[in-house]
Amino acid sequence: MATVNTRLHAERRLGQFLRGHDATETGRADRPVSVVGFVMCSAISLFWSAIWPFVFGAFGCFVANFFARPFLDFLVLRSEVHEEIIFTGNVGPMTADKPDYVVAVDSLRRLGAKMQAMDVRVRTPLAQVPLLSLAQAPLRRFLPALGFDLATAGRDLIGLSNALLAVGRPFHVDRIEVAMKLPRSSTDDYLQALHEQIRKGPGGG
Repeated sequence: MATVNTRLHAERRLGQFLRGHDATETGRADRPVSVVGFVMCSAISLFWSAIWPFVFGAFGCFVANFFARPFLDFLVLRSEVHEEIIFTGNVGPMTADKPDYVVAVDSLRRLGAKMQAMDVRVRTPLAQVPLLSLAQAPLRRFLPALGFDLATAGRDLIGLSNALLAVGRPFHVDRIEVAMKLPRSSTDDYLQALHEQIRKGPGGG
């Protein structure tokens, strides 16, 4: 009986030893795989951490140069137009023979040319400059959606430069102000009355 118990005890101890040995061997076999996986995950994480700033930086540079910058240029030009309209409000027949008149005419024509050039640049056909046209597409849709009309503003700025001494000058100013969404300096009633006056002519009642 003692011999049987001793044999069972020995077999049990052997089984525990073998199970422990197998677990140890399995752990040793699995451990390198876990380390490799950890290293790979760390490397991928470091790679994306390093590359994402460049990706976002490139995207930000694209947006800044092809959308934000042209829009800021437009806002600056709009501010210059508003300032020039206020300045030329005091330029008329009384100053026709003074330097201020020549300066006002030149400034209005230059602003009109800038506005027309910006309008052409924003509306660049896709077939001519595909990359530029695609980049300007958001601005091309954004400005009209806000109610801005660069073509009308540019045309009437040049028209105003030729009409500083004309009776119909307020019409040019009003179209510029509406196209650039600036505060209007003339009411509809005043413009209507002026239109009737021009239609009847100097000798009209």
